[in-house]
Amino acid sequence: MFITDAIRAFGGFLDYSWGTLNPVIANKQYTSNENTLAEWLQLNWELLVVQPSLPAGNVLPVYGNGLLVCEDGSRITAPAVVPDYIIYAVPAEEVRDVLHHTKAGKGAFRFSRLVGFENGSYSNKPPFAYVLTHDETGSMERVWPLAQVQFVLQRV
Repeated sequence: MFITDAIRAFGGFLDYSWGTLNPVIANKQYTSNENTLAEWLQLNWELLVVQPSLPAGNVLPVYGNGLLVCEDGSRITAPAVVPDYIIYAVPAEEVRDVLHHTKAGKGAFRFSRLVGFENGSYSNKPPFAYVLTHDETGSMERVWPLAQVQFVLQRV
């Protein structure tokens, strides 16, 4: 499966299943909602994006913050392994970042996670129709419409 297709399918999965998650995590007593959500996101990222997109034994960076409670690392499979690939988001040149209203140009931006966007800010809630990215230093956040972004894998 191509990485762009896998990430878009993951966004559709999040949109579809998000409403069933809140009642489940609201009743957890042994961990926080934030930890449970991070675990759920990371597990599904590995199942729906990493495994179909990469050769066996290869890993991507964690999704968002990854696991928040694991001492061995932030992944469920291969927790402490250094990623083999980095995902870059490549918006169409004329597309504007909805956070800062700047054009993409010919840039590629480091993928962080899918987000919702409303009233000038992004959030971790559906619809997951936007892509949160960072520049190489991690200091500049940008948010792009998912439908206008292609994704590429770069070997580390």
